Amino acid sequence: MPLGLLLILCLVFSSGRLFLPGSTEELQDHQGSSELKSTVLITILARNAQHSLPYFLGCIDRLDYPKDRIFIWLACDHSLDLSRALLQAWLSEVESLCCGDQRHPDEQGPKHWSKSRFTHVMKLRQEALRAGRRLWADYILFVDSDNLLTNSQGYYRRTPEYIPIRVQMYVCNKDHYGYLPVPLQPEQTLEEEEESFSHTLTEALKQGKMGFDEIFLINLKRRSDRRDRMLTSLSGLGINATLTEATKQAMGIDMLPGYKDPYSERVLTRGEIGCFLSHHNIWKQVQQQDLQQVLVLEDDVRFEPRFHSRLVTLMENVQRVGLEWDLIYVGRKRLQVKEPERRVEGVGDLVHPDYSYWTLGYVPSLSGARKLLQARPLNKMLPVDEFLPVMFNKHPKDEYLQYYEPRDLRAFSVEPLLLFPTHYTGEPGYFSDTETSSIWDDEAVTTDWDRDRTKRGREQDTQDGAFPPAAPHSARGAAPPLSASGNRDEL
Repeated sequence: MPLGLLLILCLVFSSGRLFLPGSTEELQDHQGSSELKSTVLITILARNAQHSLPYFLGCIDRLDYPKDRIFIWLACDHSLDLSRALLQAWLSEVESLCCGDQRHPDEQGPKHWSKSRFTHVMKLRQEALRAGRRLWADYILFVDSDNLLTNSQGYYRRTPEYIPIRVQMYVCNKDHYGYLPVPLQPEQTLEEEEESFSHTLTEALKQGKMGFDEIFLINLKRRSDRRDRMLTSLSGLGINATLTEATKQAMGIDMLPGYKDPYSERVLTRGEIGCFLSHHNIWKQVQQQDLQQVLVLEDDVRFEPRFHSRLVTLMENVQRVGLEWDLIYVGRKRLQVKEPERRVEGVGDLVHPDYSYWTLGYVPSLSGARKLLQARPLNKMLPVDEFLPVMFNKHPKDEYLQYYEPRDLRAFSVEPLLLFPTHYTGEPGYFSDTETSSIWDDEAVTTDWDRDRTKRGREQDTQDGAFPPAAPHSARGAAPPLSASGNRDEL
């Protein structure tokens, strides 16, 4: 097969660069710096793939595998689009590229697999296999340019349509390795292929779990406004969350003796009980499904810029230093602000949290979920954001601490925070399903003081033409003015 008719390149990654395999001495220097992991030859056939190449090549770049142990064998021919130009930009060390004829003689269309096309592709595969032998590659990975690799290990599954081969094959369906589009029919067009790939890309973006085993989103069924906003926000961030319906059930629980809200002096509300049970149900799922780490989100949060990449980087750093942890706050309200919180050595954006409120977002580990469940909090309940500081021994009330032993939850917090509430008390659009409810043991006794205060504030706003500052009377819901004194609110 004349190589002048198409682009055939064999290169090796090293430290983010690409080398032609002619410089043996330089290649050996780079290979000697690795931990001698297996060498892998990735073979790529690209034809009419301008719609998928940027994403495909990006996935190759992001593979979690030493780049100096990866060889690239690439062929591009018979393209009607800009595949060649895109590859030329990616392979910037290559000065000139050649492409062959635009169509095989017996093709009926760009998606038609004619006999000559099939034979041609098999010859390319054979040439790639010979290249792998010449390079002494330990493994060879055949991949199409519309596949999105998100995992650096795996096997290809053959189907009965392929001709028999005398090579032992292995199939692994245990893990998820990436995404690929549904094959098109011979009569379909390149435009239809591009549309098909757009669905594959959308699926890949939506399925992101950020390295967590699961992402839970807590939402009351009747709060469709919050649910729709959060799902839209998560989709834009490329995050797929499992919707967990919040519960209002208040049966089978007992309140912690002597508990009173620190500002209103009221007992637990049914909304607070439902909130606790929603989180409690997630902890049970973590334990039952043996999930190593999950992200828990409430439905009234605002994401900080670069939330996705910053949280992923932080969790990678936590793993890198071997930190032993049970729970990591992603969003909270810090209450003790006079003294700075102690930084975690080796992880720049992590601190040891002091007394804090809110469960906007946090990451429990399997060990953390077990500790929270073993505390048996349902028969001595207090609000969930009071319970967590008790469990890592930072609650200021000793009379609460005495009911929970041991208090050894290894808790940390992202700093700066990555989540904040969408609304604070007194702001237009603010409504709390936990504060505005009824007391836990008598549904006839409502707790409308929070809603009434917000209503009065809006009426005053209308009369005066200015938004009044929010009074810091609600420890969990208020955003006090900057001039407010005291150390129970930092916002």
